[in-house]
Amino acid sequence: MHHSFHAFIRHNRESDLSLSQVNSLFWLYHHSYGSVNDLAEHLGVTKAAVSQLLDSLLEAELVVRSENPEDRRMKLIALTDKGRCLVRKSMKPGMPG
Repeated sequence: MHHSFHAFIRHNRESDLSLSQVNSLFWLYHHSYGSVNDLAEHLGVTKAAVSQLLDSLLEAELVVRSENPEDRRMKLIALTDKGRCLVRKSMKPGMPG
């Protein structure tokens, strides 16, 4: 596992984010965007589970969900500026752990 992912987990340990939500934010940070299917495959869970997991991230304004311009039936997920900032902040060297 990457050092930065461990730092991210430590940074969010006292937050309301679950490990799956942290993993999702980290994955989106490194992939720019993805579909619910992509994220479900990465996490090893169902699309329904990912949709439920994303609800609180959407409510916290850490991610956005939009239509894929090439296939309007498919939703794409991406980090918001707030979500990217949270990930970057958690990966800073010297972060308290």
